[in-house]
Amino acid sequence: MSPNGRRAVIDIVLNGTFSCTRAAGDVMLEQGGGSVLSVIATYAWTGHPGTVHSAAAKGGVLAMTRTLAAEWAARGVRVNCIAPGPTATEGAGRTLWPDDDSRRRVTGSVPAGRFASPEEIADIATFLLEDRAAYITGEVLTADGGQWLGRQVYGAPPASSSGS
Repeated sequence: MSPNGRRAVIDIVLNGTFSCTRAAGDVMLEQGGGSVLSVIATYAWTGHPGTVHSAAAKGGVLAMTRTLAAEWAARGVRVNCIAPGPTATEGAGRTLWPDDDSRRRVTGSVPAGRFASPEEIADIATFLLEDRAAYITGEVLTADGGQWLGRQVYGAPPASSSGS
């Protein structure tokens, strides 16, 4: 990736998230409460080949989330992240898993053995924004069917050992 391409990704993901969070947070702080939810990816902490620019930016969003959660909690503003896994959307399907082989490879990397539905991800996001989650701040809720627990999307599967 070119330096300009890398800068563009970091500017959009990290700086864009910071600017939006700051603008919304200012209003929420003035009003005495609210909830911010950012979207990141598990490769922010697991790493993945070819994602260094995006992983660094999303890792920055995670650090920002936890820092702002610590700063704003006493003033009634919660700040969290969601890290969705492979989700059955038209855009992702066309771009990331356009054929049966790539779909099998992706679902094979998910212990749950399937893609998430957009509704499932929306329900999780809604929960984090609702009063039912009022005691949750500075957290990342990973919704990936267990994918980040060790299976890889590309390459040979990691060596496994029997836990029994």
